[in-house]
Amino acid sequence: MDNSIVCVGATTLDVHLRVDKIAGTPESVSYVRQVTRGPGGKGWITASTVARLGHRVELRSLVGRNSRIVPQLAPSLASGMVPCLDHDHEIWIVVDDQHRRVTYTSFGNGDPTALDLTVEELASSPLSAPAVYLAAEHPRLVDAARRAAQRAGSTIVVNLSTAMTGLFRRYDAGLLPPLLESAHILLFNQHEAHAVLRSLDVASWADIPGNNLREVVVTEGADGGRYAQAPFAEWSSFPAIPPRVVRSDIGAGDTFNGAYLASHVIDGEPPDVACRAAAALASRCVEQWEPVV
Repeated sequence: MDNSIVCVGATTLDVHLRVDKIAGTPESVSYVRQVTRGPGGKGWITASTVARLGHRVELRSLVGRNSRIVPQLAPSLASGMVPCLDHDHEIWIVVDDQHRRVTYTSFGNGDPTALDLTVEELASSPLSAPAVYLAAEHPRLVDAARRAAQRAGSTIVVNLSTAMTGLFRRYDAGLLPPLLESAHILLFNQHEAHAVLRSLDVASWADIPGNNLREVVVTEGADGGRYAQAPFAEWSSFPAIPPRVVRSDIGAGDTFNGAYLASHVIDGEPPDVACRAAAALASRCVEQWEPVV
């Protein structure tokens, strides 16, 4: 069966630590009440959301050679996990009862040869899906996937975290403009949107060159969000769905993106319907500790 979408984005080993409070000066100790481990990352959460909504997904992501993540991956996801790192990317997330958060990141050492082979594979074989979602991963991998998606004529959807926008600028600033100029749909939160516009030195989405961009969605947390279609002269808003209880907002944005991809890009629902459906699923994500609904 053909894939409905290919997601290119990070897969990490997330370690969640629940504490009563985060230690501050002059304290030095926080008491941990619960520790959970499981797969996370922008690529994994988004792809898992699309898969759980009934669609066939291929996830292209770099993992450790002796990965502790892969055995936990949902069987509904197609292959695409590349053993390119010495060990998994680990994200340690400390969250207290007031939902304040501290994050520690441990990056695996990359294998240049394995990364080269992965990029070459994308260069020589088309991506087998009508839509490609590009998120946080190694800039070379994202760029190779962007080129493959263009060759295949796929709809290109882009989401870059603020940190990832900075990584592109540090690694090779020349890779960022072609990525954004090739995009048909952009999905960002308000902070990511601001960072992208600033990185391109443009005032509005209508100023992005290329004439490919046809839709932008900007989420605003508890305030809902807004969306517009080219030429971006008029914006429409959508409400957030209040959660019954707030446990953790980790992964809520990526859950929104996955639900939006499933509803709008794959099923063809209009943006207003897709935004409301995505906001509802993101609200359910906030109600639980695990990042995937």
